[in-house]
Amino acid sequence: HAQIAFEMKRQQTEDVQAMAYHFLEAGCWNEAMDACLAAGEAASRYFANLSALHWYQKALHAATQPGVTRTTGEILAVYDRLGRSYLSVGQRKEAESTYTRMRDFARLNGDLKSEGNALVQLSYVYGMLYQTDLAERAAMQALEIAGKTLDAELLSNAHYNLGGIDILRGRLEEAKDHFDSVAEHGDQSGEAIPFLYSLRMQSYLSIWSGQYERARSFAQTVIDLGGRVT
Repeated sequence: HAQIAFEMKRQQTEDVQAMAYHFLEAGCWNEAMDACLAAGEAASRYFANLSALHWYQKALHAATQPGVTRTTGEILAVYDRLGRSYLSVGQRKEAESTYTRMRDFARLNGDLKSEGNALVQLSYVYGMLYQTDLAERAAMQALEIAGKTLDAELLSNAHYNLGGIDILRGRLEEAKDHFDSVAEHGDQSGEAIPFLYSLRMQSYLSIWSGQYERARSFAQTVIDLGGRVT
């Protein structure tokens, strides 16, 4: 298996799934992780979500074997891809488990930013599971980490989740404050999507409070800016 896999790698084969299989069978875990990630990405490009999930599962299996010499960041990226893959096929409980493991792994290795990102994803998943208290707690923990790291993107994402939770709880003024923060920090981070999402939510909040002209202004801004986002 190892001989076949390394020969396929040398020839830069396009059959990354076969190469991943042989590296896995050979127990070449570092190479298997890379090949499985490549197979998952190839499947994702064709929207073969179940196939992508299979290969991301295998990638994490390889990444967590004894003797693997990969950086903390590389392994955390595998957790994140697997979590997103579970969400893409509607397996929310599995996504919760994956992001919990990602949070714990990041915490164990002292990676505050990745711990915060895992908490943001956990908050989102808990919200989808209608576990609002857990969703709020995870988002607040992410916000606390963002305050320590001064990471604008993490601040933006944590505030966005908290704003959504406040809407569910009927706390519309608190939600507005959070979405104002999303716009502020999303602009600082250079991430257009959270900024546009916050404007959309501000438009909804304005409608609910009877401020229709304000809502129209937010919506028009989303339309104008959205066309520039690729």
